[in-house]
Amino acid sequence: MSTPPQGDRKPRREAYDARKQGEYAARQREHQEELRHIAAQHKAEREASRPVCAGCGTRFTDERWKAIEPAGWGAPRETHPHLCDDCKHQAVTAERQAAQAGPEHQEHDQAVPEQKAGGTWLSRFRR
Repeated sequence: MSTPPQGDRKPRREAYDARKQGEYAARQREHQEELRHIAAQHKAEREASRPVCAGCGTRFTDERWKAIEPAGWGAPRETHPHLCDDCKHQAVTAERQAAQAGPEHQEHDQAVPEQKAGGTWLSRFRR
């Protein structure tokens, strides 16, 4: 058997290397596309699980979503975790207004339960 001359090996080796390089590049493109697909899928799942405001129906911002996440045992609880920032602000404002108006109505409200307590509630036990 005769060995091929040295000049014939070099073009074959270059063709082999070029073919392997092309296969490697194709595998890299496929892998990058798979990573993009997985990232898009994770993003879609995250958006699907994003909380929605119970008041107006808008999706929470990332900051609001992070604010309502439990931070630990010692962390203070978030008020109105089911509301977006705008609706939360409106609810807090309404609560403050009700608290300020409360002392005027509190005297009347305290008298009403006393009247009711002597009537129907005890009458159920008398039967």
